[in-house]
Amino acid sequence: MIREATADNARSFSRTVTYEHLDPVVEHWNNTGRFSDRETRRTFYNNTDRLEPGELRQNSAGGGRMTAEYIQETGPGYSC
Repeated sequence: MIREATADNARSFSRTVTYEHLDPVVEHWNNTGRFSDRETRRTFYNNTDRLEPGELRQNSAGGGRMTAEYIQETGPGYSC
């Protein structure tokens, strides 16, 4: 919920709305990102067709419930 700008509990848009990746970033990293170049990773991360606006609180809570962990090792095709 975005509060009315004149409400007592008003917060700025940037503090209430974030963009959720429909394909979790951790899954992309583990399956593709750690084997790809920077441009491929950047393209995934910034693909607005696969982002959905949502309330900051819900986005943060959703990420906190995820159990996936980032695999640290990079593989063939990875570049900074």
